[in-house]
Amino acid sequence: MTILVPTDFSSGAEVALHYAALLAVAQHDDLLIVHVKPSVVLPRGDEDVADDEDPRIYSQLEVILQNLHTVTCRHRLLRGNPPDEILKIADSENVALIVLGAHGLTDSPTVSMGAIATAIMDRAQCTVLTVKHAAKVDAACG
Repeated sequence: MTILVPTDFSSGAEVALHYAALLAVAQHDDLLIVHVKPSVVLPRGDEDVADDEDPRIYSQLEVILQNLHTVTCRHRLLRGNPPDEILKIADSENVALIVLGAHGLTDSPTVSMGAIATAIMDRAQCTVLTVKHAAKVDAACG
């Protein structure tokens, strides 16, 4: 089974990743860690392709993999609308579970759940587990 963990590299995503890693170890599952960089439409109508930030994002994803040495995992950097891209890859990879933080970098702490988490929960064909940031996990995965 594959567990998908979207990340925006926020502390909420980090906590969700620890929960997902614990589940993966316990059930001998694989992790698929995904970062979606929102696409930007340039004034002349072209969509952005690659930029100087991509190597930094890949480096951050590689660090996550190195810290999860007890779990079989891989990562993907995608572009587009985050909920759409996360749901597309969940379907194409036959993901059984999506684990994500209830709030990310762009969410207000005063709302009960972030917009991306809500969109994924509303539209996902698989089980979705949202993790609140308040409970730090004592994970044995790194």
